[in-house]
Amino acid sequence: MPRKAPRHCKRAAYWWTAEIAELRKRCLRLRRIAQRAGNREEANIRSAEHREGKKSLRRAINESKARHWKDMVSDVDSEPWGLGYKLVTRRLFWS
Repeated sequence: MPRKAPRHCKRAAYWWTAEIAELRKRCLRLRRIAQRAGNREEANIRSAEHREGKKSLRRAINESKARHWKDMVSDVDSEPWGLGYKLVTRRLFWS
C-alpha cells in the first residue's frame, strides 16, 4: 500500500516552453549560488547575476504569453471551442 496518494500532475501553462524551463532552472541555480556566497563582494556579484537571470526569465515569460495570446485570439475565429474558449470558461467558472 502506498504511503502517499498518487500525484495528479497539472497541465503545463499554455505559454510554457522548453526555453522558459531552462531559464527557470538557471535562475534557481543562480539564486542558490547567491544565497551561499561567502563574503560581501562575492555575494554582490552573485546577486547581480541572479537579478539578470531573473530578468531574462521574466522577459521570456512575457514574450511567450504575448505571442501565445495573439495566436489564441487569431484561432478563435477558426476554432471557437478551442483553447481560448476553455481558458475563458475556466476562469469565469472558478471566479
